[in-house]
Formats: sequence, structure tokens, C-alpha cells
Amino acid sequence: MPKIGMRDIRRAQLIDATLQSIDQSGLSGTTLASVAQHANISTGIVSHYFGGKDGLLEATMRHVLHDLWEATMRRRQAAKDEPRARLRAIYDWVVDNIGFEKPPHQYEFARLNITHTVMSKRYLRELVETGRVDGWDDPRMPTLCALRRRGYTPSSIIEFVKRAGVAKTYSIVDIRLLEYCIREELNQEAPRRMAVTEPVKLVITNYPDHKVEHFPIPNNPVKPESGSRQVAFSRELYVERSDFAAEPPPKWQRLKPGGEVRLMGAYLIRCEEVVQDDAGQIVELRCTCDLETRNGMPADGRKVRGTIHWVSAAHAVDARIMLYENLFTRENVGEIPEGESYLDYLNPDSLNTLTGCKLEASLAEAERGDRFQFVRMGYFAVDSKNRSTFNRIVVLKDSFKV
Repeated sequence: MPKIGMRDIRRAQLIDATLQSIDQSGLSGTTLASVAQHANISTGIVSHYFGGKDGLLEATMRHVLHDLWEATMRRRQAAKDEPRARLRAIYDWVVDNIGFEKPPHQYEFARLNITHTVMSKRYLRELVETGRVDGWDDPRMPTLCALRRRGYTPSSIIEFVKRAGVAKTYSIVDIRLLEYCIREELNQEAPRRMAVTEPVKLVITNYPDHKVEHFPIPNNPVKPESGSRQVAFSRELYVERSDFAAEPPPKWQRLKPGGEVRLMGAYLIRCEEVVQDDAGQIVELRCTCDLETRNGMPADGRKVRGTIHWVSAAHAVDARIMLYENLFTRENVGEIPEGESYLDYLNPDSLNTLTGCKLEASLAEAERGDRFQFVRMGYFAVDSKNRSTFNRIVVLKDSFKV
């Protein structure tokens, strides 16, 4: 337990006494003598703390000012109808009575509130202590350590604060502005990688069993100077389950029975057979590939519009992927209807954990904190606590405009 000294006791006495004197006599009637009377100490001691010339307590006085301002803020929270002007007057009275040659000035700004989350330390502490989130660095939290773990960069947070601006009155900023800032940065900087989050096996029946090819895939099409990487290709692949439709809707351009698509950076394939288990679940797609289309479109000129991503089954890296959404369903959590709690608006779908995901082989070398764009999926970062876990930072696209 920290040691409490006489200086701390005196400071507490003076804060209390000043507020009592102002309550009873008003600002105009409050003097050093009235403060001393309420504190039950001599006027000389008050003068010593509030304006002594021996320079003993300049640092202490700054603490007094700070503490007094905090005390008035607590009073304001306890009595929300107390005018801001009165609180400013209390502060100015203290400064005027200290006698600083260069008096300090207190600038009060409103808290930076963000939609779909809470910024109150009391609420955040409750979320942590009741186990509703996984600690202060849970990637759904608005804390700096949580944003860092999720994958936000310092520069994106600074850009967000610049764009949000500073206000003296209550305001709330759309969380999509924060997402916009990181998305714009990572679109330029993040290397592209292929990851299959809900894999289904795809077998190319006319491709040799043990043959392995390597295709050059650009690291970042936005920055050609970032070069390319070699991605292994084999007879058995994994593709996204959602990229196949047994009964496709109109204008479906991805894989379907008898339909053709381009495997990103590789061959054209056609789905010839769908294998299902006893429950009717699709377990395997059997396809043929046009071996003449490695470097371009087919010779007969037929048009194939759809492109899907893939990973080689023999070279894939297993991973867990965490898909994060807004922590609260209500946009403005600061305005809760009477009789309800902010906890009533916790989003039950704020975290979706995907296991058994298949990632391209190069991601086996990813370090904690590395950020990538998983093509067609979004932006992800390696979790700071588990290298085999990737946290979704933000989705690939959004309709938000600045």
C-alpha cells in the first residue's frame, strides 16, 4: 500500500475546504481565511500552499490544481445540471488566488466517442472483470493494446484522430472512419496472400499425381516494385466452400457443375463431379483443367469470367482465423433507454472463430504483428499471442465515404 505523506493530507484538506467554502459563501466570498477555517488549519499554512514565496511547493500546487479540477469534474458527473461556467469559475478562482507569475490554463475537451463501442473506463473494466471480453487487449476493445493486437498501425490511429478532430462539446465519430484509415493504408502496404477459410477439397483429375508447379503471384498489384512470390500448385487443392454452388443463382460467375472458372494466377478448370457424404454435405469437387491456359486465355477464345483463389493441399498451412465485428449492436451506446443497460446491447456475433483454415505456404514464416491482405477476404494480422492465429483487422471493402 503506498505511503501517504503530510503533503498529500494537506492537499486533500485544501481541496475539500475550498469546495466547502465555495458552496457556503460563493466564489466572491471565498478567501484564504475561509479556506483555512474549513480546513481547520492556519491561514499561514494555506498561504504557504496557495502562494508561499519560498518556492517549496510549486510542484505540489500543480497537483492541487489538477486534483481540484478532477474534483469539480466528479461533482459535475454527480450533478449533471451544474453549469460548466460555474466549474470554470471555480478553477479560475483557484488560479487567481495562488498568485503564479505565469498562471496555467485548463483546456477541457470532450471525450472522443466512437460508435458501437464504449470509451468509459468504468464500463471497459466491467467488461474485462466479468469475462465478457478476453482482457484489456481483446481485439474488440477500443484500447491501444487491443487495437495493436488486432493489427491497427500507429499511423492509421493518428490519421483517424486527425480526421476526427477535437471538440469541446459531446460528439460521436463513426467507427467506419477508423476502419477507412487502416484500410487505405493496408491497401497500399499489405502483401497479398491466399487463404481458404472454409475449405473444400478440389481434385484435378487430369493433372499428374505427384507433379508440383510453381506459379508467380504478385505480392501487391498496387506496388509492382514489391515483386512476386512462387506459389505451389498440385493435383489436390483447397477452395472456398462459398465459391461453389450446386444450384447457382442467376449471373453466378464462380464454380458450378459443368462451369468453368480461373484459378487465380493458374489454370482454367471445369467442375465435372460433386462428391457428397451421407448427410448430403459436399466433401470433394472433381474437376479437369485446361493445361493450355497456364499463361492466358484458351486458344478457342471462349470467355471465362470468374476467378477464385486456392491453396495446394500438400503445401497448405493450418491456421485459426478470428473474425471480429462491432462489440455493440447499438450505434450510440452512450444513449441507452431508461431501464436498460449498455450490456443489453453486447453483440453476440462480435467474434466468429474459424478453425481448420488453409493458408498458402509462405504464411508459415509470418511473425507476430505481420499484416496481410487475404485476397477477396479482408486484411488480417498475426495474433500477438499465437502465431497460428490470424485476426481480421477490417473487411476488404465498405461503402463508407469520407
